[in-house]
Amino acid sequence: MAFAEVVDAIGEEAAQLLVERLGGTILYVPAKPSPKILFLGRTASILCKRFRGFDLYIPHRTHTKKSKVITLLEKNLPVPTIAKQAKVSRRYVHRVKSELK
Repeated sequence: MAFAEVVDAIGEEAAQLLVERLGGTILYVPAKPSPKILFLGRTASILCKRFRGFDLYIPHRTHTKKSKVITLLEKNLPVPTIAKQAKVSRRYVHRVKSELK
């Protein structure tokens, strides 16, 4: 499962919190929020509802920009817009786009 799906489900801000606190680990998602994810607040319930029973790999910070680019590419936004929103170069967006083909 791509981390971009997690970003879509819980939002970028909550996904960033996950990365900051749990980046580089595998998170088992229980049916109800556990103490490990309570820092997400109400979003913890959304995460549990959507990904209950899954092991999610939480990427290191460097992987989150790529996830954001992929999410924006899936929305068919223009490359310049994606680069601006993801705070990456247009060249990087094109590289990620070519990897997806």
